[in-house]
Amino acid sequence: MRVRFRVTSQKLKKIPGLDSYWEAFAAAVKTQREMGGGKLSVQAKLVVRAMTKVLRSGRHDVLTVIDNGIGLNEKRMNALLSDGVSAKESGASTGTYGNGHCVAIPASDLRYVLYAGLTQDGAKIASGHAVIASHAVPGEPFRGGDGFLVRGFLDGVDGKIYDYGAEEDIPELLLSALDDVASRFGHGTAVVVPAFNNFKEGSTPLWTMVSKAASCNFFGAINDGKLIVEVQDADGTKTLERRNLRATLARFRDEKRSRAFLNGSRAWDALEALQTGLSHVIETDIGKIYVRLLQRSSGGPRIDLCRNGMWITNDQKLPGFYYKFSDKEPFQAVLQLHADEGGELYELIKQSEGPLHNRVNFKYLPKKDKKKVMSALTQIREWLRDYVPGVSNDEFSPDDFLVLDGGDGADGSAGWTQQSLWGTPTAIERRLPARVPRITRRPPVIPDDDEPPLPPKPPPRKHRRRSLPAFFQAVSVPTGAHRNRVEVYCTREYENAELRLCLDENVDATCDRVPYNEMLFAVLSNTMLNGESVPPTAEVRNGDGDIVGLRLGDLAPEDRLCVETDWSFPPRTGGLDGDVSLQVQISKADPVEEGSTVG
Repeated sequence: MRVRFRVTSQKLKKIPGLDSYWEAFAAAVKTQREMGGGKLSVQAKLVVRAMTKVLRSGRHDVLTVIDNGIGLNEKRMNALLSDGVSAKESGASTGTYGNGHCVAIPASDLRYVLYAGLTQDGAKIASGHAVIASHAVPGEPFRGGDGFLVRGFLDGVDGKIYDYGAEEDIPELLLSALDDVASRFGHGTAVVVPAFNNFKEGSTPLWTMVSKAASCNFFGAINDGKLIVEVQDADGTKTLERRNLRATLARFRDEKRSRAFLNGSRAWDALEALQTGLSHVIETDIGKIYVRLLQRSSGGPRIDLCRNGMWITNDQKLPGFYYKFSDKEPFQAVLQLHADEGGELYELIKQSEGPLHNRVNFKYLPKKDKKKVMSALTQIREWLRDYVPGVSNDEFSPDDFLVLDGGDGADGSAGWTQQSLWGTPTAIERRLPARVPRITRRPPVIPDDDEPPLPPKPPPRKHRRRSLPAFFQAVSVPTGAHRNRVEVYCTREYENAELRLCLDENVDATCDRVPYNEMLFAVLSNTMLNGESVPPTAEVRNGDGDIVGLRLGDLAPEDRLCVETDWSFPPRTGGLDGDVSLQVQISKADPVEEGSTVG
């Protein structure tokens, strides 16, 4: 597939259907003003201002995009103009819902996009879609906001919805685009965007925007040589293809956030796996999927799903994959589905994609199909879990420390201070005693004179620090003065869970604030669990009767809980009213008798 972008300057009068557009625009503004009590809303004012500026100008920029695909015929044009109607050929890499054209409409300040197609047998067709606003027309019914560049409307019999007219009725602007398609490719499609606003990116060059979007979201197709993108602007013609994909994407590799579907950093990592990772094939029960897997030295597990070379989603939005590899060494995997080998798995994934093709949702699939695709994804997930090595649990302890000795003063005298560190870094031997190996206690025996008695059993610890198990994720967000919202996500089964908030110490700049020898639990009040008040049976109280915890009960994998609570610290701690940090702790609840308290 070859796609070519070009921006030109055109006279306003060349926009087809301009007279009808003016009439509809004026009626829409009048209607919207009347409905708003004589005034337009702020958003409506901005839209009207942009449209008026174009309609009163003599020239405008036009974006023309052409490709060498199969072109448009009447059936495919119907699907393109009619939201929700799909007319995709089997195995085609086109969209699913037939409304992807809506993405191009905001790129026109007139909200008007034109389409034309030239098929392999030489047939031509053209139309357009404008979106203004619903409006009243004197003597006619209330009109919707959608307008179409057609001669008229048909009754839908035999699939005929719009009367597109004959080839000689095609406007000059679209006919010129089809001539370009014919001369370059022989057949294909043209999308023409009048009043092009540069995607509302100001003076950003067209090449920068197109090359970024294409390399980040279609890196698979470009890397396989199945997609070539050309951009013609004031600086000449530039091409994005396999040979310069890596260099192009490298310009965006430091980008962590993007309004595009995949940011430059994630796209770069996926391309690394695609080009240098080990190749594997997974045969599921309903289709074949290719895997490129690259072990990483740092970071976390990352999985990206592509269909026909187009990025679709990642492990965070792929059902059954989120947080399933936390016990595995870091890796990057790219899952590739192809139309010719993906079988039913390919089709079900394609049907589950939304109109933006950036996630999958199996909610509306038939029950049997949902079961099939979830089973296939489970097979893929378990293959990855079996292949990727687990994280080592070996303990690590440094043999020595590096200390900075600044002395008493720069000149050896007391009382002199300096903001920055000085002195010579000195490596010294370990100052802490080595860990004493655990002694396994044997049944008591009477020691011989030559055998020393076993050391006495150490007394039980007064306080056992509760920790957040690896199979929980929790985040605490302040929502007011001394009130926090805590989101908890459980990754596996956990029985009799209990949640507490405690003082998170060592948070100042010097990390030397350790004023307490015991863990300080916050006293909770006005607590809500998933939007409902917490019953007394779920409260954990200390010896003073204060609520210091919340029993969450038995949790299942993928359970999500939301706890909102006020908090404070007992008076004996001085109240801790300053800027403190709270730590979320989840552990198994201590067994208690009914009516008793927990300390």
